[in-house]
Amino acid sequence: MTGLLSAAGAAHGAATALVLPDGETVSHGVLHARARRIARALAARDIGPERTVALLLDDPADLPEAVLGVLAAGAAFLPLDPASPPARLDALLQTARPDRLLTTQALAARLPDALPQGTRLFCPGAPETAAALAALDDSPLAAEERTAPLHPDQAAYVLHTSGSTGAPKGVVISQRAIAAYVRTLSGLIGEDAAHMPLFTAPTFDLTLTSLFVPLVMGGALTLCPAGRPEEALADIFAPASPTRAVKLTPSHITLLDALPPPPTGASSRLRLAIAGGEALTPAHLHLLHVHAPGLRVLNEYGPTEATIGAVAAFVTLTEEEGGTTLPIGRPYPGAGAYVLDDRLQPCPVGVPGELYLSGPGLARGYRGQPGLTAERFIANPAGPPGARLYRTGDIAAWRADGQLIFHGRADDQIKIRGHRMTRPL
Repeated sequence: MTGLLSAAGAAHGAATALVLPDGETVSHGVLHARARRIARALAARDIGPERTVALLLDDPADLPEAVLGVLAAGAAFLPLDPASPPARLDALLQTARPDRLLTTQALAARLPDALPQGTRLFCPGAPETAAALAALDDSPLAAEERTAPLHPDQAAYVLHTSGSTGAPKGVVISQRAIAAYVRTLSGLIGEDAAHMPLFTAPTFDLTLTSLFVPLVMGGALTLCPAGRPEEALADIFAPASPTRAVKLTPSHITLLDALPPPPTGASSRLRLAIAGGEALTPAHLHLLHVHAPGLRVLNEYGPTEATIGAVAAFVTLTEEEGGTTLPIGRPYPGAGAYVLDDRLQPCPVGVPGELYLSGPGLARGYRGQPGLTAERFIANPAGPPGARLYRTGDIAAWRADGQLIFHGRADDQIKIRGHRMTRPL
């Protein structure tokens, strides 16, 4: 992933990479220069491959350069949500024990007095640190500057999901896995990804689609103010918006019902919506087409443990008119999907079973939880030695046309705006 981003930055240096909430723009060249200074500062602090940098940032403009800087150093980023209660932030930090916490002085002041042992603060915006960063070389890092050589199987990021236990689990995603996803999706949607908005929390892997795909393609991100999805959606679907594609959940789509449809003769410039994180219904599809007629809709399925998306289908109102269920589609190239019974035998077409996934997008496992990793990531009996399957805990069935239909969770979990949680009793 580091190589993909570096190549894009070099190829599209003068093009706009970021549109800030105040309307100012940042080029790819400037964005990568800032990121490389952060990377160089981290490397000087012994942060590199297989080290983790937690990100706690409340200004959307700070996130892209922080993520790119951590990756350029070869380390893994762990996003935290500044809107989370202090107790949850403390619990996540104690669980993850990152090597560095990249944040602002104001946010650092709200943290518990005692950070986990081994975790040190890094505040790029602090006056002394900012001055030191400005004096650093902004050219690409040489191999000898990093603490270790880069490798595709090294960790790229860690995202926490509660899953079926209710306790935070750190899902470790490799450079290889996120690069495979970004390449696949970029090839599938093409120029439609040239301009995307970033309006969701960084702790949600949906956000990483909106962050990485446009940057790798030399496109632009519009950074929306944090915590106001209704306002962001109104801007995204407005006729004057430059946005070409948007990644969102069905819960976000439901918010469109409160917005007036576009005036006659004025339609949104949106060409593509990628829906993920929850079950998409024909009602959601109808809402999208009311606010953006002619929109292509990609229904994408994938748990955090399978790197954002593993199965997808373009869906239309015409083919599903009168139905209640939309297909989640077929596996992405290189990925595998299996509907298996309790004996790990394939279920016939139309017969529901548990959905298992395989391929380069599978997570390395759960950080510091080898037992749980072994339980959820099992040997693939149909694959070569070392091949794995991920047990999703979701129920699905094959259609006769080779597409998958989602039938819900095997346990009592539900998803709200893409976040898994246990259904209240």
